[in-house]
This record gives sequence, structure tokens and C-alpha cells, in this order.
Amino acid sequence: MHKRYSDIAKFLKENKASIEHYINTKDFPKLIKQGKMQIGQGNNSIFNYEVNNNALAALLYTSGTTGSAKGVMLTHIGLAQNAVTACEYVGIFGSNMLVLPLHHVFGFVAGVCAMLLKGSEIFINSSLKRISLDLVEFSPCNMFLVPLFVETFYNKIWDGAKKQGKDDLLRKLIKISNGLMKFRIDVRRLLFKSVLKSFGGKLKLIVSGGAPLDVKYVQGLRDLGILVLNGYGITECSPIVSVNRNKYYRDGSIGSVLSCCEVKIANPDENGNGEICVKGDIVMLGYYNNEQASVASITHHRISYT
Repeated sequence: MHKRYSDIAKFLKENKASIEHYINTKDFPKLIKQGKMQIGQGNNSIFNYEVNNNALAALLYTSGTTGSAKGVMLTHIGLAQNAVTACEYVGIFGSNMLVLPLHHVFGFVAGVCAMLLKGSEIFINSSLKRISLDLVEFSPCNMFLVPLFVETFYNKIWDGAKKQGKDDLLRKLIKISNGLMKFRIDVRRLLFKSVLKSFGGKLKLIVSGGAPLDVKYVQGLRDLGILVLNGYGITECSPIVSVNRNKYYRDGSIGSVLSCCEVKIANPDENGNGEICVKGDIVMLGYYNNEQASVASITHHRISYT
């Protein structure tokens, strides 16, 4: 809880909301110190606590773009497996700047859970209006974004180059760099240092998901030294189903299916297109208070994977 939300906490307390603890983020260092003291005095309750893997851990709502918004019930094991296997597929190095909201499951699992597993620093963007300023201040190495941000970053680069009359020079430098890359000579971080500076100077990896991403943005940012890995997932699957890998990617693809799930295309047409069906612990328990939608969605996907 930040001080800007203190009025909300006060309102909830006064109206006797069923919340046991209100924690201010400024109190974290003090709480960590108290926890270490408890452990030092022999209190091992945190280590002995048993988690019910299949219990409801999070209730997150879909965006409602393909229908009415529905509450998705996700489990401990689903979220944990998704974070662990995502780390096995994508190499994360250095800090991350969290832009997506925590009620966005991609932002939570990739931007928080996976980062904690990797022991990486997490910088939290204070507002969308401050993204450019926060990038320069925090200098993140990794970001997890939806395509709109990736497109905006790319367009910002070229709009800036054009305003400065350097767009032709940038194209020439990209051509030279790509030529050198064929001989495994990578000087992108040096050639495009001024361009990368606007993103903090250390940004090397963006993982994009949530919607289709045009190949031109993937290739365009990679030309400048920022690797963009596209993936696929939905809230109902905790959410990551597949993702490209750092050194094993294909433009226009959504990558390899994570080992924590199985995927099958149901009733494919002559071109192999059909409904994507996912099986595994990452699949939701169902939709909150919506049995009809749950049965229609989950039962429909119970097909043979043999």
C-alpha cells in the first residue's frame, strides 16, 4: 500500500471490509527484519506451511474484448508452474521494469513471479505518462509488454530520427550493422548507443504477448540491438502457453509450447487452422460464479491427446 492509496485503506477499514492486514510498502524493510528475527528465534512456521496446490490462488478478470468480462480462477500450481517453465524458456539477465498492471496476469507472472525466481530487481513504472522518464531513470534490461508498447517504442525511435533529419543515416547504419552480423560481428550496442539511450541504455530484451505483433517491429528493434520475443497465452492458462526463445526464435511465430502444458489444434481445416486447446495444471479452475461459461469452455477442451 502506497500513501496515495491510504484513503482507500481507510475507507475499507471504516466499512469493516474482510481484510485482515493492510501493509504499506515502506514497512517492508522493517517486516523483513522482524521475520528474520522470528526465524532466528526458532519460528519455522513459514518453512512448515503446506500450500494446497489446487486451491484458488488468484481471481483475475478477462478484458472482455471477446465477450463480457469473466472472473478467471487460477491455482497456486498453475501460476507457479507457469513462472518456473517460462524462466526455463526465456533467459532473463538484469533488472526489469514493470509496466503492465498486477491485475494483468502476464504482468504478474512474467513481470513479478519470474523476476523473483531469477533474483532480478523489479522497477515499477509509476504511470503511463512517465514511461519515457522511468526508462531513463531505471535503465531496465528486460521488459514484458503487450504489442501496443512495442509498436510505440519503435515508432518513437523513427519519429525522433526523422525530426532530427537522421532517419536516412539510421537506415544506412542498420544496413552496415546487418552486413556485419552476417560475419558474426555485433556492434549494434555501439552503433545505436544514442538510440538505446532513450530506453535507459541497457534494454536488451522485450517479451511481447496478449495480441498479435507485426514482424516489422520484431525485426526493426532487433536491428537496433533489442531482442523481441513473441509469445502466446490467455488469462485462463495462467497465462503463458508458448514463447520464442533467446537463441531459438522464428519471426512471425509464437514460439515453443511450454513444457507445463500440452496443446492441440481441434478440428483443423485444410490449412491446419483450428481452435487452440490447452491441457495441464496451468488451466483455470473455471469462471467465478459462471458455471455455464466454465462448462462450455473447459468441457469442450477435454479431447484426446494421444
